[in-house]
Amino acid sequence: MNLWRSVPTGTRRMGDLAVAEFSYPKHASLANHAHDRAAFCCALRGAFEQRYGARALSCGARGVAFRPAGEAHSDHFGGVSTHCFVVELPAEWLKRSAGFAGVLSEPKSLDSPRFKWLLQQVYREYRDEDPVAALAAEGLIWQLIAEVSRHDSGREAAPQRLEIVRELLQTDFADPPKLTELANLVGVHPAHLSRSFHQHSGYTISSYVRQLRMEFACRQLVETDEPIVEIALKAGFAHQAHFSTAFKRQTGRTPAEVRRFRGHVFKNVNSA
Repeated sequence: MNLWRSVPTGTRRMGDLAVAEFSYPKHASLANHAHDRAAFCCALRGAFEQRYGARALSCGARGVAFRPAGEAHSDHFGGVSTHCFVVELPAEWLKRSAGFAGVLSEPKSLDSPRFKWLLQQVYREYRDEDPVAALAAEGLIWQLIAEVSRHDSGREAAPQRLEIVRELLQTDFADPPKLTELANLVGVHPAHLSRSFHQHSGYTISSYVRQLRMEFACRQLVETDEPIVEIALKAGFAHQAHFSTAFKRQTGRTPAEVRRFRGHVFKNVNSA
């Protein structure tokens, strides 16, 4: 057994949370130990297994593990180097959530991509120097606790799932994930996601992406001097002609006209 000593490669206090990242070589193991604080753990790269006596919890690329305080366990890492992110929770948080998040009383593997997505957003805040990053991280962890509670009780969490989809589309509107990929990410059937997204937002997913592209293009045309062809490509259009046709159809103006007049174009875009 390749016993390893757990030394964080980075740590940070974020409000009431203690967050850290760790790197381990392939086939590393940590001897039996316990922690004073409960935590959510995920593998940003690689995979690991936590063994609580005869019980083993696996955490791979799509999952999150919950580790209670005071529970003795050992950690074992796979055949590739593993990079982990850990968020330790204060005891007061667990007391406040005990009434609705019973899952936080025992070790559990949370094999759902949306849980890892939330922890990845916390990781982004952890890496950011933004002064409100700690506040954002705390909000995300409370959202994760609520999601875990809903998942454990079988209750539907459509608004939270749709918020994840919206944020992904807002980030990747130029090259958005396929519907099946989005559905897999939030753990629902593609048809259900499509219907639910339209019901809650008033947009189909494709029309929402087109709206995001047009809003981005309008801002770039009005606020920058970047060439129109570059704006078209960054907005996700195959070429400038395609962009110009779609832009005029939605706004009633060509990109060149907007660039010349630098007028208020968002009214037409948002009312289309």
